Amino acid sequence: MLSEQPDEQHNTSGPVTPPEYDYDIPEDIDYEFPPRAREAEYEPVEAPQSKWARVEEVADEEQPERFANVFPHPAADVLGAGQTAFEEIREDQINMGLEANPWAPFCDEEEWGLAEWLAKRVNQKAIDEFLKLAIKLDKLPKGPGWMCDIMTSTGDRVDRSQEFLTERHELWRWDPVECVHELVGNPAFKEYLAYLPEKVYADPEGKTQVYDEMWTGDWWWNMQERLPPGAVVAPVILTSDKTNLTRFCGDKAAWPIYLTIWNIKKDIHRQPSKHHILQITPSSALLHVAKKITALVVLWEPNNEETMSTYLSAMSLRSEQLSNDIKMVKTLTFLTITVCVRFIIYILHQLHKGVFKDHIISWCATIMSDAEFDAHFQAMSEFHGLRHFKRGISNVSQWTCTEHKEMQHVVLGVIAGAVEPRVFQAARAILDFIYYAQYHARTDTTLMRMQEALNVFHANKAIFIELGLREHFNIPKVHSIADDFNSESPERLHIDYAKDAYQASSKVDYIAQMTHWLKLQEAVFQHGVYLDWVASQSRDPLTDSDLDVLEEEDEEEELADSDSMAHTPDVLLSQFTPSGLLKSHGYRVTKTCPFLNISMSRLQTDFGAIDFIPALQTFLARHFPHSSISASEYDRFNVFKSVLLLLPRQNHISDVKRLNRIRAHPAIPNRNRRKPPSPAHFDVAFIVEDRQLWESGTGFDGLRLAQIRAIFKLPSQYSEFPHPLAYIKWFRPLREPEAATRLYRVAQSTRNQRKFAAVVSVQDLLQGGHLFPRFGSGKVDVSWINSDVLELADEFHVNPYINFYLFDTMERL
Repeated sequence: MLSEQPDEQHNTSGPVTPPEYDYDIPEDIDYEFPPRAREAEYEPVEAPQSKWARVEEVADEEQPERFANVFPHPAADVLGAGQTAFEEIREDQINMGLEANPWAPFCDEEEWGLAEWLAKRVNQKAIDEFLKLAIKLDKLPKGPGWMCDIMTSTGDRVDRSQEFLTERHELWRWDPVECVHELVGNPAFKEYLAYLPEKVYADPEGKTQVYDEMWTGDWWWNMQERLPPGAVVAPVILTSDKTNLTRFCGDKAAWPIYLTIWNIKKDIHRQPSKHHILQITPSSALLHVAKKITALVVLWEPNNEETMSTYLSAMSLRSEQLSNDIKMVKTLTFLTITVCVRFIIYILHQLHKGVFKDHIISWCATIMSDAEFDAHFQAMSEFHGLRHFKRGISNVSQWTCTEHKEMQHVVLGVIAGAVEPRVFQAARAILDFIYYAQYHARTDTTLMRMQEALNVFHANKAIFIELGLREHFNIPKVHSIADDFNSESPERLHIDYAKDAYQASSKVDYIAQMTHWLKLQEAVFQHGVYLDWVASQSRDPLTDSDLDVLEEEDEEEELADSDSMAHTPDVLLSQFTPSGLLKSHGYRVTKTCPFLNISMSRLQTDFGAIDFIPALQTFLARHFPHSSISASEYDRFNVFKSVLLLLPRQNHISDVKRLNRIRAHPAIPNRNRRKPPSPAHFDVAFIVEDRQLWESGTGFDGLRLAQIRAIFKLPSQYSEFPHPLAYIKWFRPLREPEAATRLYRVAQSTRNQRKFAAVVSVQDLLQGGHLFPRFGSGKVDVSWINSDVLELADEFHVNPYINFYLFDTMERL
């Protein structure tokens, strides 16, 4: 008989636990639990007529349901048509008889590949000396050219003649207007540009408004109504931050200024490698730039009020007009400019680092002790793409946004039971806020949840004063946490545009050399994009071979970061076998099995499939009741290394996070004998145990967690089965979450004092899951640190913060 779930044990003494997140949201508001049944093609529902426009479905079979209220008045008049830059280049090549050589001015693909490699890896002098490639590189099309203006500044000191001292400066810059032209006219962004505002809803009645792209906000709609017919809004974003050019010694620093436009979709903005952000000056020279800018929206780094005041003065605006949202209209010839200045709060600096790392993590480590805090991180179970802090976190010398996010995935499991309830509630509230702040689409309901998370934190923060960790909460980054612009992209650009450019120079008169190097890099990048554009005219953007490479990549690589996954959702879906669980849900395995002809004894020893024979026999009896062949210890199997799961699209989750890799393989010897073998990985997944209950129920009905121990093909002698199979070890069914932590508690499922195992079809795997051991208040068992904690721990917590899919699903239960 299946073992029963033990009774929950709670400590009801101590401080009162604050109100839990118990959202009473009508079923027709915001998101619903993912639809269970197989969905037929959607039939548009005509929405009620309004005085503005009707709500229409955005036609995209693979998109989540999305209803747009299109701006009804004349806007974005087409003044003419012409060729894009890539089309002009292609036409010139054809006219010169180079139709078969899109790599021109290079002879062929090999010469272009060499030039591209040299431009990225070797300094400019070496490139000039090698095969005189610089001659051909100079022939490549280039973007806006660098200009050098000589400026003179007057100081506050005087010389012997009582004249104020002056200093001569060089200002290297791109014309911001040309930069905007470059972005708007870039053919690579053609499918990702928008000019008209929309009001987007999650339902055909228009009850739940969705805010994802900037043009779906009320500001853009209201601004468009103020513009004359035919005009269009083109928001420009400026961002700047100090960066050190020298890496180990020296004091060279710069304040590069970067520019982009908000007409480009977020999918592109999240990928700095797409060059949607342009550097307009290697160092800060705000006064001159301000005179050139034709911006509708200017975003600037916080805590630079003096700099912003100078900027506003240059725009003939008085500094006392500055507030959280300045709106002023100036009419120039054929141009309407609205300046909206905001001091923005960066998610990276304010949330990941400022609030979470510098405060929450520091306080919890002090409460638990650094040694125990490290031990909890060391004993954490694995998940594909999750960094395992093998040495804890106290010895990490350099923190980046990546480390902050990795800690956020597991920190609640680290502190659960080891800190007081109010400390846990405050930490979880901050974590909830950070996750909601990173949603790519928001509704009034999710904004309400963000506010409630803040309320819970403020209701519990006094515990840190009571414990002597703080004397007050006059912390600017805590007071100012808000959802806003993410500075991870500009931070990354410091490396590409500033540090690398400086390292490529001779360190003498380096600004001029940096601009020359940047011009070369831009030309090489644009030619690479052009070649991709030419290739895309004759083939699909994603092929089987692309996915095969991803499937066979190193285990330590993060699959979801691949750019090839980002812009091909329709093509991506066609490469997966539909599971029938949800719309756009599917799986994929490699064409060939890496483990061939595996014996039953090896499955039992290396893969831990102890009860493989009885589990397989049960599966055969269920699916092939009339078969006379039984599972035998002499059978052999072809075994896969992992399976890829494609999750349905969600408006608030990036497409690049749609893939889950579920691994199930033992340790693999390294080809280099000097290096240790690749470790074994046996991941956890949510599996649909009862399809009928899953399709008709809600929440976790029909759903169960299991550890995947082997993924294999059914040998042909048994019969033909259309899907691969998985040998799994069940965990107990999910019940109600713990009252103190609101985390679901599970344990290994047993039958007859043995772990309950089964064989299921891979098509029943819903998505990856993560369990962290239930540490409690005692010290960590040292055996957990260097072994498989899933085999050693008695109880676990389900981790809702391992990814946004699971967080969103469990928050809505």
